[in-house]
Amino acid sequence: GRRPDDLDEFWFEKIVVTTKTAEEIREHTIAADLSPVAKTLAMLDSRSDIQRLAGIRSISSVIISDRDETFNRILPKFKAIIEQTLDNGEHSVAAEAIVCMIEQKLLSYSEFMLLFSPMICKFVFPTTTNRFSTDFGHIWCQALCNIIDAFPNTTSINSLLDLVFNHSLHGSYVRDRLAIILAKLSTRLNAQTIENRLLPVFKNFINDTNSDIRALACQELPILARLFESNQMLNLILPLFVILSKDDNINVRQTCFESLLDLSNSLNDSRSIEQVSDMIIALIKFGLSSRTLKFVSTIAIRLHDLCHALTIFRVDEYQFIRETFLRLSQEKQYSECRLACAKHFSSVIDYLGPDELTNGFEELFFELCNDNDTKVCATMLSTIINISDSDRFINQLLDYERQIFETTLSWRSCILCLQAFAHLPYLLSSEQIQTKILPRVFQRIYSKQVCVRDTAVDIYVQLLRKIPRRSIRRTAFQKLKAEFLLNKSYQWRIMYIKVCRQILVHYSKRFFKENFLDTIISIEYDPVLSVRIQLVPLLVEIKSILRLPADLQSISKIETMMEYFLADKTLTLHDLANNGLLQLDQIRSYNTLSLSNHSTDDKNDQQKENEEYFLDEIDISSRRSLNKSSEPYSISKRLTDTSISTKQQTSLRTSQLLKTSADIHRRKSSLPTDVHHQSKDNKVSVTKQRRGQTFTDATTSSRLIHQTSTKKNSK
Repeated sequence: GRRPDDLDEFWFEKIVVTTKTAEEIREHTIAADLSPVAKTLAMLDSRSDIQRLAGIRSISSVIISDRDETFNRILPKFKAIIEQTLDNGEHSVAAEAIVCMIEQKLLSYSEFMLLFSPMICKFVFPTTTNRFSTDFGHIWCQALCNIIDAFPNTTSINSLLDLVFNHSLHGSYVRDRLAIILAKLSTRLNAQTIENRLLPVFKNFINDTNSDIRALACQELPILARLFESNQMLNLILPLFVILSKDDNINVRQTCFESLLDLSNSLNDSRSIEQVSDMIIALIKFGLSSRTLKFVSTIAIRLHDLCHALTIFRVDEYQFIRETFLRLSQEKQYSECRLACAKHFSSVIDYLGPDELTNGFEELFFELCNDNDTKVCATMLSTIINISDSDRFINQLLDYERQIFETTLSWRSCILCLQAFAHLPYLLSSEQIQTKILPRVFQRIYSKQVCVRDTAVDIYVQLLRKIPRRSIRRTAFQKLKAEFLLNKSYQWRIMYIKVCRQILVHYSKRFFKENFLDTIISIEYDPVLSVRIQLVPLLVEIKSILRLPADLQSISKIETMMEYFLADKTLTLHDLANNGLLQLDQIRSYNTLSLSNHSTDDKNDQQKENEEYFLDEIDISSRRSLNKSSEPYSISKRLTDTSISTKQQTSLRTSQLLKTSADIHRRKSSLPTDVHHQSKDNKVSVTKQRRGQTFTDATTSSRLIHQTSTKKNSK
């Protein structure tokens, strides 16, 4: 009979069928020939929640088609619905609709103030003392912040500030929302207004008896500080931070520490920098002495920002960072601290200088790599960059990986170790990935644990995608086919199906159709039932990437295969095929212009295809460089037939040319692929400046390769 665990790895959507009476159908039916305004009004009047929400979402489009009717008939009803409803979902959708109207410039500031601002302020600052009954203020507080951001920068919002102040007098428990909204409004106000109207309110917050209010005010204070000149900030804002840095509550001091770090990035005045640095150091000393998990872990998590906040030109701060990092890394009680130290190890080395790695941090490096917490070990693999020779780093990394697989009994540790390998293309050249990393990952595909095998397959496919050489990728995929698909063991044929699933995830649709589609279709008549069972959900996924009329033959073949499985006598396969056919029928295999232009899936696929095309262009340009370098060699070889005396000079020149082309090829194979990890910090440590020349040369070389390939594409 059917075993319940046969379907553990599969999930199909169930088609829910509900019956309605004729009266219900008539009640929820809206005539198709109605005008957009009438149709929206009908949906807003409906007793169906779904139709009302659809009507609210359609208001923006109706304003475009008939603005006068919308303002006269729809918006008053929309406002009445908001005021009367007690449903969180309707409030959320209504808030999104108002923000959308302002973002699309369908609602001016004056119109918003007239129609919605009093209502929103009533929700944000309710008059009732029972805050937990029907309070939707948290929804509208966030909506009001989004609305303020949506208005143009030239909009004067003093009237909204007055309205907020008038409604905020109804109770003490709304002070947290007032602090958030005032901080958001401050970005649209001049410094004089902030000093006269907002700063006194924040001073009251800082002196509040509620520690949560003091912490929230401290969190929002950097927003106000950035709007003042250096002298004003030194005289008006920093004294408030001095008060907060000496607060009796630990949570307030921790928030003050984080706010000062955020503020330090925008400081240019030497006096302000010195005063902020002193407060940061004092707060760190207090946090370490407090021995509270939250404060100590926060210091460790913000190590990267701390290195940029403190200047390297003062010896005491240099030594302070060094001692703090060593102390945090030795926190045996709090694993979060060691994990953060592993994550920011390279940032601290950059700050202190590469000499520190050999002077005092080499032992710490080995301790973190061999930490009892597997997350710390895995993090060390993914964060070490530019601190040692790459070959030495690879050898040590592979040695640690081997020790983890040989000594640990936890499959989770093995998975974490393999997942860290996915970051290596950002650290190593493609040649190093190909020759040293890929063979080790392929070896882990034969692990005993199935989950480790699946992870190894995923990482192997991801690493292959980062190698800009088509021949290597083709050879690797042929090896996967020979090792798994043609294997006598059905378990490895199932593994090949999992490989194809990962290809669908990480590669473009075009790549899959060109290289794997025909191979998958050939598995139809596999004699083992388990293989055919695993194939059914993959066929559904493949159908979703096929499009008519180009893929008509493949779509027909997939449907035929599913019908063949449906006729199987095994109940499990029969049920899977039946559900699979239902899903195949729901998949639209045609492209409309609107779908192809606006679908997120299509945009992601186009991005993958562009990246694959770019990698192929790098491969082509590399081979062209090698071919051009070999032309002088062939000419010189013909010349040597008539001149013996020039033979040595020609061979010498040829060897130099070949060596140069090989160097070019090696540099192109180590092209960096992640352009999204550029640093956002304006301050750069002196150590980074000393080491920046090597990085700049490598980046310039990579950019030249990018430009060369782009020009060839345009031609």
